[in-house]
Amino acid sequence: YVSSNVACFVLGFIIDVKGEPVPIEECKVQVFGPHSSWLDAIIMSYANDGYPLSAVGKAELASNPLSKRVTKATQNIMVDRANRENKDAAKEAIIERATSPEWKRRVVLFPEGTTHNRTSLIQFKGGAFNPGVPIQPVVIRWDEEIAWASGSASRMWLALRALAEPYHVCQVEFLPVYHPNDEEKENPIFFANNVREVMAKALDVGTTEFGFPDRALAKYVAKRDMLPSKVLNFPFAEVVEEIRGRAVDMRKFESDIKGQLLADVKLLLKFFVEFCDKAESKLSEENFEQLMGKKFEERLKIEGKGLNWSSFPISEDNDISFKKFAIGVLRVKYD
Repeated sequence: YVSSNVACFVLGFIIDVKGEPVPIEECKVQVFGPHSSWLDAIIMSYANDGYPLSAVGKAELASNPLSKRVTKATQNIMVDRANRENKDAAKEAIIERATSPEWKRRVVLFPEGTTHNRTSLIQFKGGAFNPGVPIQPVVIRWDEEIAWASGSASRMWLALRALAEPYHVCQVEFLPVYHPNDEEKENPIFFANNVREVMAKALDVGTTEFGFPDRALAKYVAKRDMLPSKVLNFPFAEVVEEIRGRAVDMRKFESDIKGQLLADVKLLLKFFVEFCDKAESKLSEENFEQLMGKKFEERLKIEGKGLNWSSFPISEDNDISFKKFAIGVLRVKYD
C-alpha cells in the first residue's frame, strides 16, 4: 500500500475513488476492469486503502526485477498460461483462498486476463468466478489514452510517457457486491458474463467475446504482413463453442480437448497464412491441395479421417475463409 502511494505521487496520479471496498468478511474477491496497462495494478492497490491484497497474475511477473519482490511479499498466485497443470493449480489456489476463513488477504484479479484499449470489456476468464462466492466489481476510468495493448507503444515508451506528463486523472468506482444465484454458482462462465454486463453498464461500453487467445493469434498474423481483421474476423471462443457443441463426452472435452484447441488453431493458422491468397485472405482448392502435400494431416493427427475439399462449406468463388477452414478441420479431428 505504501509503495503504491509513493508510485502514485511520483507518476502524478490524481485518483477519484467512488464507493468503497466492502469488509473482507462480506466479500473476499474483487474483479477490476477494463485492464489496459501495468498502471492498473498500482491503482488497484491504492484504491483498496490499505487492505492486504493477493493478486492473480501472469508467471512472467515473478521473474521481472521490478515486480518479483512485490509478487512474493503479497503471496500472489502466478499463472503460466502455457502450462495446463499450473493453470489447474492456480484455479484451486483461487478457490481455496476465496473460501477459506483462514486466508486474510483479499483476492484481486483482472478477469480479462490481458490488456486492451478499453473500448469494450473483452471475454472474462472463469478464475475469479469458480469459487462461486460474492464478488465486488470495480471499474477503472482513465481520462487519457495510456493503453498497453497489442500494437501499442513499447513498455518503456509507456513508462516514459507516464513520467513525462505532469499528472494523470483516473477514477476508480467500487460497485455493489454481486451475489451469485444457484445457477451462477454451478456455471462460472455464466456468472462471469453477468458480472461483466454489470461492469459494462457502469462504464457505458459494450462487450465482446474476443480475449487473450485472439490477441496472440492476431500478433502472428500481423507479423506476416496480413490484416488480423480480415483473417481473424471471429473470436476464438466461437471455435471452442462449436467443438463443445459437438462433443459427446463433455468431461473429456473439458479435461483434454479444450486445452488443445488453441494449439490446434495456431497450427492451422500457420498453414493457412503460408498457403492462402494474401490479398483476399482466402484459401482456394489449389492452395488446399498444396497445403495437404506438406504433411498437414500428420501434423494435425488426422490421418485417415477423410479430410478433403468437400469437408468445408465452399463459397461461390470456390474458396474458404480461415474460420471455415479451422472449424472444418477441427470437426474432422474431434468428431
